[in-house]
Amino acid sequence: MGKVEKKNISFFFPAFNDEGTVQKMVEDAISILESVSNNYEIIIVDDGSVDNTGEVADEMAKKYSRVKVV
Repeated sequence: MGKVEKKNISFFFPAFNDEGTVQKMVEDAISILESVSNNYEIIIVDDGSVDNTGEVADEMAKKYSRVKVV
């Protein structure tokens, strides 16, 4: 399957107390999205986590420019 050049893809992930899985989720999603599109974003929605989910998500956003955290 070729990459989609003209399609924008927004991938939303709700996260609640997922500090142990956020990094893998982002890295797996990037791997998949890179194979199908050149124009994508990953949006992580931290739903009031009481663990370090928000901090881990913020680190992913710093590391990968296509990752956003809300």
